[in-house]
Amino acid sequence: MKIKRNTTHWPNHFLRRMTAWCCKQVECKASYLKEAEFGKRSRGHFNGWASRSGGIRVVIGPESSFPYKDGFYPGRSGEAFRSADMNDQLEALIAVTAHEVTHIRDYVERPHRSGDERTTQREERLAVEAFRADRDRLVAKWSIEPQKAPAKPKKPRKQINAERAEKNLKTWERKLKLAETKVKKYRQQVGRYEREGVLAVSAKRNPKGGK
Repeated sequence: MKIKRNTTHWPNHFLRRMTAWCCKQVECKASYLKEAEFGKRSRGHFNGWASRSGGIRVVIGPESSFPYKDGFYPGRSGEAFRSADMNDQLEALIAVTAHEVTHIRDYVERPHRSGDERTTQREERLAVEAFRADRDRLVAKWSIEPQKAPAKPKKPRKQINAERAEKNLKTWERKLKLAETKVKKYRQQVGRYEREGVLAVSAKRNPKGGK
C-alpha cells in the first residue's frame, strides 16, 4: 500500500502498520488496498472516503473533538448504523480506517453489497473493541522505527575506473578471439573458391603471386 499523503502527527510507518492491522480485522486482502491518504481537520470529528479503484482517505479532527459517543452514520438511525464510540483521536483513526477498508473489501468481493453501511459500521465497532483490548502492545509495535539498510561503502574513483577498464579489456579480448576465429573460417572458404577458380586470387593476400 502506498501512502499518497499524510498531514497527521502519526508517521507513515505507524499508519502503514495500523492499516495492515485493520485489513486483518475486517478480512480485507492487503492487495485490494492500493493507496491511502491521511489528513486532519481543524474542527469536527472525522470523515472518510473509499474508491472502487482501491484508495481510501481518512481525516481525523482535533483532540478537542473527542470523546465521540452515541453517533450514527449520517442520515441513518437504529443500532445497526451506530458508530463506534471513540475516546480519542487514535480510536477514531482505527474506526474510520476499518470502515473504509471494509468498503474496499466489499467493492472487490461483494459488489452488490458495497454500499451496505450496516456492515461497515459493525466492522468499525469491532475493530475499536479489538484495539482497546490490546492497545498498549499494538501502539508500541506500530511505533517502532523501521531499520534503514546500511549504506554501501563508496568506492574511490580510481577503483571504479580500474574495474571498468578490466571489464572492457575482457569484453574486447572476447571480441578479438571471436574475430580471429571468423577470419580463419572465411580465409579458408575464400581460399577454396580461389583454388576452384570461382574467385580471382587476391594480390593483396598473395603479393608475389604465390599459390
